[in-house]
Amino acid sequence: FLNRKIILSWHDFQFSFEGKQEEVPIQQQILLLHYFAGAMGSRVTGEWIAYQEIPDGKFYLDAFFRRAKNPMVETFGRRPELLVRLAEEAYGATPLDQGDYSVLINALPLVPVALILWEGDDEFPPEGNILFDRSISDIFSAEDVAWLAGMIIYPLMGMARSSGQESKA
Repeated sequence: FLNRKIILSWHDFQFSFEGKQEEVPIQQQILLLHYFAGAMGSRVTGEWIAYQEIPDGKFYLDAFFRRAKNPMVETFGRRPELLVRLAEEAYGATPLDQGDYSVLINALPLVPVALILWEGDDEFPPEGNILFDRSISDIFSAEDVAWLAGMIIYPLMGMARSSGQESKA
């Protein structure tokens, strides 16, 4: 999950990170349980969709923007190359040919996520988007997808802050 191996102990139903005594946060545990329930028989389609195309995504769109898209653009909009570098470091992301800068993150084996940024200029501010494989709606609810996007973006923001390289768009 997000480039970290997680151990699920069936006898006491405990989630832990491989090689660490640290317990997996409850929201991540819930997301993983939803993944186990929804991923069976699912296949990556290779077709990207925006959050609002996920069933009920329009209902949660404002929360999704506040939780993930807007913080990503505010933090990395003026330094998009930093997003690419940090996503590669944190998640093993690979470059993607979308927007001006983009990366592909395999959040889970059947859950690819694309982070995309467009550079701003004198007329337009930076912009961004987070895209998902169409199959994500077979696996997660719109609320789960919003949580997942936040789980991807917030650690990257923390890394940018701690490196002193964050930009404010």
